[in-house]
Amino acid sequence: MKLYKSLMMTVVAAAALTSCSDKGYWEPYEIEETQYSFAQAKQSFSLSADDALSSVTVTVYRSSEGAEVTIPVNVAVTDPNVMGVEESTITFADGSNTAEFEVLVNEANIVMGTTYTAQISFVVDSVNFTENSYSVSGNKTHTISVVKDYTWVSAGQVYMASNWAGAYAYVKVENAKEYNANGNKLYRLMSPYYYLEPSYCPKPGAHIQFVLDAEANAVALTPTFQAIGEAASAGGEWYFYWNPNAAYCSFTNEGNVYTMKGAWAYTDAAGNASLYDYATELFQWVEGWPGAQ
Repeated sequence: MKLYKSLMMTVVAAAALTSCSDKGYWEPYEIEETQYSFAQAKQSFSLSADDALSSVTVTVYRSSEGAEVTIPVNVAVTDPNVMGVEESTITFADGSNTAEFEVLVNEANIVMGTTYTAQISFVVDSVNFTENSYSVSGNKTHTISVVKDYTWVSAGQVYMASNWAGAYAYVKVENAKEYNANGNKLYRLMSPYYYLEPSYCPKPGAHIQFVLDAEANAVALTPTFQAIGEAASAGGEWYFYWNPNAAYCSFTNEGNVYTMKGAWAYTDAAGNASLYDYATELFQWVEGWPGAQ
């Protein structure tokens, strides 16, 4: 009896499903209102010392060629002295499904080597833009990043001994041509962990920057957190952390042999940083040492 009842319920349920619509089970998706999206999720600009950039154009799409409409946007910038907008709105012309939005860049206020960002996002105002106005498959935000880097020139190479990697490797060095802070000069070790442990740092690009005085003596490591190009298990990255105010941090040299003491740090997927352990890395400048000049 229980088996008979179960079979009957299955038959009735199947009949109900097949009778839901004359068009079949899959109903076509119909957009009930205009939807918007950014043409790109991001734009990145890596400028040389001589490059100029006064503005960045952001393209926005809408799903229909309707009447003229102005929608609100939010623009979040890391430094309002470098990036900003004249109006926090985007206007679509009558009959157009594309609009352009300008983000202004004040190049005079850019600090060399610093990355600046601006994120543009739609604002729900319940008038021209509602929760249903987001494109289902499009970009909801647009991020602009701008960095003006120094002109880096070859400065020889070092032989590096890494406690972190448990390895030794020759590493190229470069000097920032435009940097001169009271006679101090800026250098960088070129992708050291790509050469020290390529199985954990599979591609070049993560450099370690440091400052020397006019006599090639150690001054500082900068910036405070420097990515080493290795992924952390928490979904973030590994960093070399150096802070002049921390007792365990130092940067010293005896002739052409330099010692960097700091801490290893890592971030999680959200970018939150945590310190892991003490760090000690050494290198001997074997070619092109500025102290020999």
